[in-house]
Amino acid sequence: MRENGYSVEEMDRFKENGMSTKYLDDESLPYGWKSGFALIKSGMRVKRYLSPEGKHFNNRALAMKYMLENMFDSEDIIKMKLGFDTDGWINHENLPEGWKMKQKIGKKSWQGENSIS
Repeated sequence: MRENGYSVEEMDRFKENGMSTKYLDDESLPYGWKSGFALIKSGMRVKRYLSPEGKHFNNRALAMKYMLENMFDSEDIIKMKLGFDTDGWINHENLPEGWKMKQKIGKKSWQGENSIS
């Protein structure tokens, strides 16, 4: 991994995540992407994402942002975007066109066409 430009911190984080998260193929993700569930300090299980390049993402929104910033194929971006519904993101009448929301206990998140909030 060092030959590929990863820092010691990134390699340690990869090892830590690799021990606790088993990544599997996921039909809601583009080819080569995987998802898995990680146990976090609060005891909750959260869905994590692994890119074909081995980059870890704590949520679909960050994975989507990475895809947009790195100009992934439009078909792959569409497939990733469609998966927001699978992850519990919903449309809401009070949000602008193209935006979705996801409510967690005591917290709300919003995601729009070209921005991740």
